[in-house]
Order: sequence, then C-alpha cells, then structure tokens
Amino acid sequence: MMSSLAFRPTVAAYARTRFAPALTGSSPGITIFAECMRYRCNSRDHVLLRTNATKHCYAYYSSRSSNDVNAKIGMRTKRNARIASLKQKKSALEALLQMNSSSIVDDENDSENTANISISSGTPVNPLSPNDDNSIEQQQQQHQKQQEIKKERKEIFQEAHLLTLSLYRTCLRCIRIMRPGNTHDDQEFRKREEGQLQDMEKLGVGSSRSSGGTFSFEPPVDRENELTSRAFYYLAHVQESFGQEVDCLAKDPWMEDNIERFVHLMAKGEERRRWIMKEYKFKDPYIDSWDGPRLDRFEVRITDFV
Repeated sequence: MMSSLAFRPTVAAYARTRFAPALTGSSPGITIFAECMRYRCNSRDHVLLRTNATKHCYAYYSSRSSNDVNAKIGMRTKRNARIASLKQKKSALEALLQMNSSSIVDDENDSENTANISISSGTPVNPLSPNDDNSIEQQQQQHQKQQEIKKERKEIFQEAHLLTLSLYRTCLRCIRIMRPGNTHDDQEFRKREEGQLQDMEKLGVGSSRSSGGTFSFEPPVDRENELTSRAFYYLAHVQESFGQEVDCLAKDPWMEDNIERFVHLMAKGEERRRWIMKEYKFKDPYIDSWDGPRLDRFEVRITDFV
C-alpha cells in the first residue's frame, strides 16, 4: 500500500515531464502513444494515462481525417465545374462550326444550280442584274468625282501656300532693308543726342553752375543697338504672325469663315508692311510686287469650291 501511494506522484511527475512537451508538438498523438509504450507499468495511474493518450490520438486523427475529406470534396467540386464548363464551350464551338459548314454548302448549292440552269438553257446567266450594273457605274462616278474634288482642293491649297510664301519673303526683305537705317534715322539720332546734351548743360553736369534744366531718365543714344533691336522686333512679329495663322486652311472641310479669315489676313499683312516702310521713311521697292488681282481670283475660286 505504501509502495502504491508512493508510486503515484512519481507517475504524475513523469507524465508532466515526458508528455507535456509532446502535447504542443506537430503530431501529439504519435508522441504520446510512443511514450506510453515505453513506460511499462501496471499501476492504475499508468493505465489512466495511457487511456487518455489513446483518446487524444483518436481525436487528433479524427479531426485530421475530416479536414482531408473536406479538402478532397472541395477539389472534386472544382474539377467537376471545370469539366462542365469545358463541355459547354466545346458544344458551342461545334454548333458554330456546323452553322458555317451549312452556309458554305448552301452557297455551293446555289452556284451549282445557277451553272445547271445556264447549261440546260444554253445561254450564260449573268449573276449581276441591271440594277447591279447601275450601282457599279454610280460608284465609279462617285469615286471619280471624289478624286476631282481632292485634286481641286490640293491645287487651291498650293495656291494659298504660294500667296503666303510670297508675302512672307517680301516682309523679310523689307526687314533686311531697314536693318542698317537711313537718313531719317540719322536725323532722329542726332536730334535726340543734342537734346540730351542740352539737358545736361542746363543741369550743370560737370560744372558748378545750374540753369534749372529737367533731368531725363532716358538712356544715352546707341544707334547700333536701337537699329538691331528694331530689326529683330519686326522679324519676331512677322514669324509669330505667320506661324499663328498658318492653320486657316488646315481644316477639312473648309468653311466660309476660314476663307474670309485667310483673305483678310493676307490683305491686312500687305497693308501693314507698306505702312511700316512709309513710317520709317524707307523707299519701298516691293510696292508693285503684291498681286492684288491674284488674291481676288483666289477668293472667287475657293468660294465656288466650298
């Protein structure tokens, strides 16, 4: 009796030290069962411990087997759904191929019937009816008309290009003439220089006496700088004006507003060029180079086209 009572805490301690780590492992059922088989003892505590371990192993494998069964069922369901989808697609493809083959057979039968009729009657059968001949002729006429319209539009656009290029080159030549200046520019420079000298003398600049003149913030006269700046200013103005208005006739189809805008800009540009040459007292060698009647003819032609 004393030996049996003394043995129970020993069994309990052994179970705690040997079996507790196994309960947290990846396969607790196998580990506990192996430990029970090694610890051979016929005591009551050992029998209870082995019974509990066996129950734990059964519960572990039961839960594991149920999870495996559920996973297999899910995989089987997905496979069946995929097979059903493939069968449905195959049926649709076969139906489509059957429809195409039947239409091809019908066309071949129609052609054979037409050939048989022509052979039996002795006269060739024209597959095109008179209405079809008329439609083909109308299509040819329409295509020819479209080609004529494209050709006419191209010629009108080329004429507009030549008019614009002529005015642009004339403006550049005028700027080249204005670049070195003329007698009028020299007179203006000299007049300004004398005025600046007189203002400096009145203010007594460089001397101790002053006669009450007005101080001017205008910079000293620099002829070369002012002539260069004027030339570059009008060059930039010409380039910007022609660059901004280059899209007047770029749209398709042309509208009346596009035509009016182009003709107005061309006439206004030539008028502005003449005014600048006259304002700076330059002789205009290109006053007769502008062909006004040509612009008028162009306006009539493009208006009729539109």
